[in-house]
Amino acid sequence: MILTASLLSYPVLRTLSLQLHSAVTGSHLSGTYSVVFVNCPNEQIARDIARAILERKLAASVNVLPTASSLYFWNGEIEEATEILLVSEGGGGGGQLGPQ
Repeated sequence: MILTASLLSYPVLRTLSLQLHSAVTGSHLSGTYSVVFVNCPNEQIARDIARAILERKLAASVNVLPTASSLYFWNGEIEEATEILLVSEGGGGGGQLGPQ
């Protein structure tokens, strides 16, 4: 049973250790992935940001998702806004990412 638990927890522990290493050193490790979520005020700005990210090869793909409802604290009050969500994915060794 201990062996089974160890084998099942290995992927989680490996992922956490790689994330910790990246956070501490500021470097990207081959075989790891990054996902970045960006809220944008409208679709045109979202598309402009997505194109800029891809042109600079900072991500392998960027998804522009339709209307997202955001709730957040601002000046001690709960606010609501409608935004467009970008999901940027990179890493994994699928391509040469990073500034050229």
